[in-house]
Amino acid sequence: MKIITGDIETGSSINSIDTGSPLEGKEKRAGRRISGSWIFLLFFITWSFAQGILPFLYPDLSSIQLWLLGIAGSFGIICSVLLHESGHLLAEKFITLPPAPVTFFLFGGIRVHPVSGIGTREHIIWALAGPAANILGFLVLHTAGIFYSLYDMSSPVQTIIDRIAWVNLLIAGLNMLPLYPLDGGLIFKTLLWYIKKNYEWSLNVSINTSYLIVGCTFTAGILVISRGRFMEGIWWIVAGILLRDAIAIVNKKRILRDHLEGDTIEGYYRNDPVTVPSSATLDEFIKNYALRYRFDSFPVIVSGILKCISLENVRAVPFKNRSFTYVNDAAVRVDENNSVSFDTDCMIALEKMYRAGTTQLAVTDNETGTLQGVITFADLLPFLSRNIELEMNG
Repeated sequence: MKIITGDIETGSSINSIDTGSPLEGKEKRAGRRISGSWIFLLFFITWSFAQGILPFLYPDLSSIQLWLLGIAGSFGIICSVLLHESGHLLAEKFITLPPAPVTFFLFGGIRVHPVSGIGTREHIIWALAGPAANILGFLVLHTAGIFYSLYDMSSPVQTIIDRIAWVNLLIAGLNMLPLYPLDGGLIFKTLLWYIKKNYEWSLNVSINTSYLIVGCTFTAGILVISRGRFMEGIWWIVAGILLRDAIAIVNKKRILRDHLEGDTIEGYYRNDPVTVPSSATLDEFIKNYALRYRFDSFPVIVSGILKCISLENVRAVPFKNRSFTYVNDAAVRVDENNSVSFDTDCMIALEKMYRAGTTQLAVTDNETGTLQGVITFADLLPFLSRNIELEMNG
């Protein structure tokens, strides 16, 4: 599943956001985050296997055996979600896009894409890759289950394999629903944009359709429980809660974009940044700057060349060498990827923070490249909070 953000009314491509690593010379690696709902979810899946499905089919198993098999089933479902995201990752490699951070939910992951010109065809390839991977997983596991049943038809292991196979098919099917930000919702929104070339309209229609489907999911869960199928009904309700949370993430990102887009950082950046002398050792930098000011990175000016240093750069140097390694040697050069000018749009500044994996950027002069200040994510928070408050009061 995907989250696409940005204004796509002005062309045939869709703009969006990415993150990476701030270390120069290192391969960029996208962040992977686990939704807090997984703590509850993993227990719920394990409990469903151990106390719901398996005791009914295998009453002779001990309680320990049931819980161990339940844990195995949960692990298989986690692998199914990772398989889904692997499909998206392969699609990104195919379309030659940098990786993006992912927050994992039960039915897949929500990710944020890099700023680039991306057409309708590429978005549909992205969206189809995840469900395609799960369909392949279903075919492999279902075939393995059939062969295993020839060896031992009554084994609970065969039941676990069969259930995980069908979970893969379920994940593929659910992700193809026109529910944003699931894959089907992404396809739906992309096609709406292709028809009308209006991003806000296509996003609003997608989100409203998604809330309608979530409402139907909750209703279905209540009806199923009322007919005596408690376990099945609970799963419908849990699915509705997770889908509602995913839609909420989309809305939060849209609010952030709407309130920051079009305003520059000129009134928000700090014009008195804390700079680090290039002659300081890394030990001195840690003691006098990193631990004292708690910024992500610090500007360093070396013979007119602007660099920056962070704790990530320090960690790349062996501990025993930090007392005689100078800041100049560990700092990385400031370029267009980790700096902005004073007239940069706030949203573009945030995108660069995501891309650099930091909450701070250097502010430089457009012509000379000299340091003018720094802008941090915290500097933009009062502006964002004030605008959201004004909207709520209005």
